[in-house]
Amino acid sequence: MIMMMVSALSACGGSRADVWMPFSEYTQKERITSGRTSIIEHTAFSDRIPSFASDFAVFEGNVTSRKFVADQCTAALLINADTNEVLYADNAFEQRYPASITKLMTAYVALKYMSADSYVVVDKEALATITDPLAVMLGVEGGDTMTLDQALRLMLLSSYNDVAVAVGNQVGNGSVDSFMDLVNTEALKLGCTGTHFTNPSGLHDADHYTTAYDLYLMFKEFIKDPYLLEIIQSKEYSTTITRKDGSSKEVSSSSTNQFFRGNYSAPANMVVVGGKTGTTDEAGRCLMIMVRDKQSVPYIAIVLGAGTMDDLYGEMSEMLTLCDLSVN
Repeated sequence: MIMMMVSALSACGGSRADVWMPFSEYTQKERITSGRTSIIEHTAFSDRIPSFASDFAVFEGNVTSRKFVADQCTAALLINADTNEVLYADNAFEQRYPASITKLMTAYVALKYMSADSYVVVDKEALATITDPLAVMLGVEGGDTMTLDQALRLMLLSSYNDVAVAVGNQVGNGSVDSFMDLVNTEALKLGCTGTHFTNPSGLHDADHYTTAYDLYLMFKEFIKDPYLLEIIQSKEYSTTITRKDGSSKEVSSSSTNQFFRGNYSAPANMVVVGGKTGTTDEAGRCLMIMVRDKQSVPYIAIVLGAGTMDDLYGEMSEMLTLCDLSVN
């Protein structure tokens, strides 16, 4: 079946081709209305999905374990990032709200179109699109300036939504919508057929969704970049940005990862390398991390839609015990 799909990709040339995806029931254009078809449409050579020839996990349905049941969340996924063995999967292909885990894809796409030392100038009108009064903000204002490197570190650690919007607006040449077109295109190239993002921050929008499996595909690509991996391993960051009037402002960020903060503990044989949290009322509490076991084997672990912080980190810690079982 995989060989047939690869052949279909190779034959598509510059014309439209219909490609059957084994890991999703949804399409980029039709999933909202029909929700059941498994064909996606590509309109250009550059839009082909390269993942069939890539190193990633392919599976169907749930992958269960007698040692663990994910009963405190809406979706969970655990995959050996070296061997692609799926240790656990629950609702991995069901569409969910990702909240601020979105910012990993924002950072990944931003670096494809801008260098880390390029400048991000905050746009007042773009900031006005953030209407949630509870949104976590750094407090930047129109005309404030920082490098993309600074923005990514502030955005990925403390999850500042105003910084994420500033990045999207800058990369999109003054249009957040244009940036989101880039994000959705890049996601589709990675094989993320159950994903549609409407904003760079992950603040709730009914049309902003993904799947645990798609998040795995994004994260597997994200951690290939040593620079991005280094950022999400950081616990604290302080820097100085330039205000519109030329003055300087000291700003800082701290990781929202509660494993890093010491409020929760991973299994004794596991080291949490880094990742991203996400929380909204609609998404619940979400966490995607990379961990390594005592043999330094990497795993990608995802828990979405937990009700409380205790549920989230308890579920994650319990699921991670399956890593030890897989090597014994």
